[in-house]
Amino acid sequence: MRNAFVDSLINQAAVNDKIILMVGDIGFNVFEEFAYKYPKQYFNVGIAEQNMIGVATGLASEGFLPVVYTIIPFLTMRPYEQIRLGVGINAQKIIMVGVGAGFSYDVLGPTHHALEDIALMRTIPDLLIHTPHDPLSVQTAFSNAVGAKYASYIRLGKNGEPKISTNTNVINRHYLSWTDPKSKICIITHGPVLNEVLKAKFDLEAKGVVCDVFSIVTWEESFSKKILNAIKKYSRVIIVEENYRIGGLADFLELNHVGNFDWLGPKHRIFSEVLARHEFLQLNKIDAESVRNHIDELGIKNE
Repeated sequence: MRNAFVDSLINQAAVNDKIILMVGDIGFNVFEEFAYKYPKQYFNVGIAEQNMIGVATGLASEGFLPVVYTIIPFLTMRPYEQIRLGVGINAQKIIMVGVGAGFSYDVLGPTHHALEDIALMRTIPDLLIHTPHDPLSVQTAFSNAVGAKYASYIRLGKNGEPKISTNTNVINRHYLSWTDPKSKICIITHGPVLNEVLKAKFDLEAKGVVCDVFSIVTWEESFSKKILNAIKKYSRVIIVEENYRIGGLADFLELNHVGNFDWLGPKHRIFSEVLARHEFLQLNKIDAESVRNHIDELGIKNE
């Protein structure tokens, strides 16, 4: 996903000299090509994330398009006040790109886990959130962010996510979907955990159980109503995400008062265990096997 972001960034910078890449002492062996091609559009501001957001919003006020990149907790949590002031109150358009969605930085511990970031960023008015799941959807998300009227937050994984999207999938500004008229179950997800959801889907299909999948790429409040209309036909809706429930998809889609949905995701606690990402997914029952077992236990049959 990071490589897809870099490729998209280079392509956009080739036609837009207002793009400025800013990093917080990160991205070595990632941004060398960009820095070589566009040295006047690349700044490493060091481990000073509050200043980085402040400088970015200042540049935005002068007509530049700053793209700010670092590890998610240091991008969304440490400089939250500067984001609130520059992006929220002063309405400056910057693109914040965070790496390490969910448990991506697994063994580095809770300081590097990204479970609260979506809830935080959703509190900023007119800030678009993008949660791509694979390289092609990263390109879609970044293109959406560049073309958007408002600022954006793009949430990337870092675990060599496989290519899932194809040109024949229904991928657009908002979502990617796999649907079947026979399905009575729907899974809504976003980000790299989609890979686990699809494994569960295909395992179930091998057993004759069909379930539809929607993966959200760009979150917009107006879009939530369209999703709500689309999922009315299902007997059960299951949300699977690699972040806390507070401020997540159930809240975004206004499902908290609907009775026919289940939420699968991390428990609301600090995870101090030293585990690999796949072990964290198993612990929180959002790995492929756990999702498949959950649907099996529902006992919902096809038409």
